[in-house]
Amino acid sequence: MQPVALVAVLVILVALLYLQRRGRTPPVVVDEFEPALFLRTTDPDAHVLPKVIRFRARGKLRLGYKPAFMDDHVGHAEFRALPAVDIRGDQTSVRELSRQAACIWRDPTSGGFYVQLGWPGPGEPIRPRTQTRVLRSGRPHDAASQPFRLIHGDVLRLSSQVEYVFREVEAQRDRPTPEQKKIEAFESSAPGVAGPVSGSMKLSLLGQSQRREDDDGA
Repeated sequence: MQPVALVAVLVILVALLYLQRRGRTPPVVVDEFEPALFLRTTDPDAHVLPKVIRFRARGKLRLGYKPAFMDDHVGHAEFRALPAVDIRGDQTSVRELSRQAACIWRDPTSGGFYVQLGWPGPGEPIRPRTQTRVLRSGRPHDAASQPFRLIHGDVLRLSSQVEYVFREVEAQRDRPTPEQKKIEAFESSAPGVAGPVSGSMKLSLLGQSQRREDDDGA
């Protein structure tokens, strides 16, 4: 093979490898501890999807079937533009589901998670079915006339057989040790100390604390 042809082949191979790597998209990492709605069915043999419904970072999310005529029925661009989650399953499980069961969203200011049943507007309102409810400790709450803020363990009941439980797991934070609490208390109360306590002073405080504990136990 001629040197010129060899160089051309190498250039083509390098270009193909570059384009292949550039076309790859990074994997989407989903936090399994992120607050979400988790499916719970009364019938263990029921087949219902999705198993988990996650809140969007911004904006509302519609829950229920999404036939085309629902957009025409409401007749408003805001409703039509919302993303939706279709809840599907076997006929027995989903026959009671509302076509527009609810909207869920996260408030970016307060960080709270909200649900509102049906569709209050704008456009033609949709009233939720009787079986569509929000339960807290087994008791129904009004989530149709106004948004309802969810807390861990609340249940969104879509039918007699399909429920979603809201799970909100907070990350465990490090708690200060008793020694750290004493040092922080000294830093905030000592009148002659400006700035953080030095390492030698910390050791002195810890030694004094240990001696007091030994004297008390003697």
